[in-house]
Amino acid sequence: MSRILGRYVLRTYLGALGAIFLGVLTIFLVADFVDRAKAYTGPHWVSDAAVLYGFKSLVAIRELAPAALLLAAGTAVSLMRKRGELTALSALTFGPGSIYGPIALAAAVVALGLVGFDDWVAVDAGRRV
Repeated sequence: MSRILGRYVLRTYLGALGAIFLGVLTIFLVADFVDRAKAYTGPHWVSDAAVLYGFKSLVAIRELAPAALLLAAGTAVSLMRKRGELTALSALTFGPGSIYGPIALAAAVVALGLVGFDDWVAVDAGRRV
């Protein structure tokens, strides 16, 4: 497999992952805030809610990341198919592993990072929420 192709597929996947993850996280936090907005009262409710949603975002990262990984993989492959890049790669005798390999590698690295994130960050944030 070509290094240039691997970097391109990886960049496409990570771009889709970042956009999808931020979108899903934002929707989750806004929906949760709107659902509980009546409960936030008092003189410092804005700063208290900001701290609460800071910790909630850390917990939500742990919960939403697996779905974002899968959605980003499908989006990246679909985007490459829409652009005609999969057809071009198959005409150049690149197999499916040249597309799925970098995506699987990136997803595995992010998943392992999430294990450490869960152990060191999200557990304490969950207690504070």
